[in-house]
Amino acid sequence: SVVVDTNHAPCESNICLVNNFFGRVSCPYGQTQEKSLCELPGASGQFVTPPVSPQLVDRPPKDAVFCSCRCDGPEPDAEYCDCPAGFDCVERVRDLGLGAPVLAGSFCLPEGTHLEDPSALAYRSESCDRELGNCEGR
Repeated sequence: SVVVDTNHAPCESNICLVNNFFGRVSCPYGQTQEKSLCELPGASGQFVTPPVSPQLVDRPPKDAVFCSCRCDGPEPDAEYCDCPAGFDCVERVRDLGLGAPVLAGSFCLPEGTHLEDPSALAYRSESCDRELGNCEGR
């Protein structure tokens, strides 16, 4: 799955791409309904309320959540970016023919992070586990 946030001020392009990511960037180990462990970034002592899935060991935020830009698409007259060094132009949003192709097309992804079969990721990667400490420093 992919989420395209087009109003992300920290990115020069204003586009933050969330590409096949599980969990919450600021909370690698997740939380249950009964135990709040995921603090809201920049809001000390305030926690998110819904359950949060843990991140996957093999899919850290640096590989799945990043600033991007649209490098190709179905609109011949649209402005597209050139991907910087270390990034590949990969189709992530299909044009569904609903008359709004503004986000349809390809986006710049860090080299080596595109998943041909993202559905298999959840089956072959272990979840971050607080007791194992297998996702410290994310």
